[in-house]
Amino acid sequence: FPADGAAMSITTSGFPKSGTHALAKACQLLGLPCRPQHIPFGAKVAGPHLFIKRDPRDVLVSWLRFIGQPVTPGMVITAFRQFQSRPLVEEMAEFSGWLDDPDTMVVRYEDLIRDDAEMRRIAQHVGVPYIDGAWQALPGLTYSWRQPHSDWGPVWTPEVDAVWQAEGGPKLMAAWGY
Repeated sequence: FPADGAAMSITTSGFPKSGTHALAKACQLLGLPCRPQHIPFGAKVAGPHLFIKRDPRDVLVSWLRFIGQPVTPGMVITAFRQFQSRPLVEEMAEFSGWLDDPDTMVVRYEDLIRDDAEMRRIAQHVGVPYIDGAWQALPGLTYSWRQPHSDWGPVWTPEVDAVWQAEGGPKLMAAWGY
């Protein structure tokens, strides 16, 4: 924190449906004012920048749930081919530069929700004390938190996998570290 006691400015961001609201809540539970944002790579960010990533297959399922569509093989294929306005591969490419940015701390959604280790790492990274019990307050009560967590496994049929393989899914997974 600044020596004068002023609040630290941090930026939390991520690709849509990657857990951006959970990341912002985690930081807020540590006393760090912030808001969830979706900032494409190359934009200016203030203060420490924390970027959340998530398995792109779960991003698809989370997106369908969020927009109120059935989570079926055909809908997963459709969302992969046209996420918000373009293929998921193209839209995620606009954010992938953060993954290797030396001034950005990358947080894995799967680690954030598993236990308190990731929140402790965040606290250490930005130089604030970890607040005991903060992680226990993380689940729920965010704009888009849904239980159970989105899981691509039950809907990943051979048809979905064939499109995923043919249209850039493996390359996307490698780029995002999955």
